[in-house]
This record gives sequence, structure tokens and C-alpha cells, in this order.
Amino acid sequence: MKNDNEKVNIILKKLVPELASRMAVLERIKKYWASIVGSSLAKYSVPYDLKNNTLYIAVKTQHAAHILNSMKGNIKRSEKSISDLKITNGIPLEYFNKNQKVFLKKSNEIKISDDEVNTLAKNFPKNLSQETANALAHLIIFFNKRFPEKEKK
Repeated sequence: MKNDNEKVNIILKKLVPELASRMAVLERIKKYWASIVGSSLAKYSVPYDLKNNTLYIAVKTQHAAHILNSMKGNIKRSEKSISDLKITNGIPLEYFNKNQKVFLKKSNEIKISDDEVNTLAKNFPKNLSQETANALAHLIIFFNKRFPEKEKK
């Protein structure tokens, strides 16, 4: 039995041949994206649209955008129908698919109690305001929980 994407592609080819062709090219690019740009860069970028032979690529960082910009020729050669690239910082909301896990890696929520903050804040110099001491204590506790040191063996 064919998967849902294949069924949709068959229906689209019958109804709107140009759109179906464009979607097929985009799906092929997405499938081989890690091979086209490299696995490390693929973690920070994703192609999300193809219009008028322009491939739209979302990036997570400016560094990734810079590297992709320097790879334009290689990306264009990977698919003959691509004549230009547009690189955006993040995916515009109209293209965002809630089932898509791109850029959605969410870290665990870190809970910090007032008791933890107050206990640590008491150890700071007295010339710090209470607000500054609490903010600094909160930051220290957050980073210690978010990036725990590996236990030494």
C-alpha cells in the first residue's frame, strides 16, 4: 500500500501538474539535503519552498546562512531546476508545519525554587542589592542544572 505522500502526489499530478512537479523536486531535495550540504550543516538548515526556480532555505544561525551562501553553486548543481537561493533566518509561519521537527528541539523545563535562590543569594557580598543577588543566584542555579558537570570517575 502506498504511503500518504505518494497518494497526494498522484492526485496532484492529475489536478495541477506544475505544482506536483515542484513539490516532487522539493521533496527530493529535502530527502537528500544532508548529502547535498553535509550532515553538520543540514542540522542547521532546511529547504522549505521552491518557487519560480528559487529554493527557499531556512537556517538556524547566521553562520549556517554564510556557509550556505558560499555553497550556492553546489546546491544549484544538485538540482538543475534551481536557478537561485533565498536564505531566511527561520521558517516563515505560513510554511511552518507543526508536525515538522525542524528547529523544534526543546530542552526540559528547569524549575528553580525561591529557597534555592535565597540560600545562594545569602552568600554573595553585602554590597550587592537583593535584586542583583537573586538574579545572579538564579542564573548560577539555572546554568548548573542546564549544563551539569560530568561526574569525575
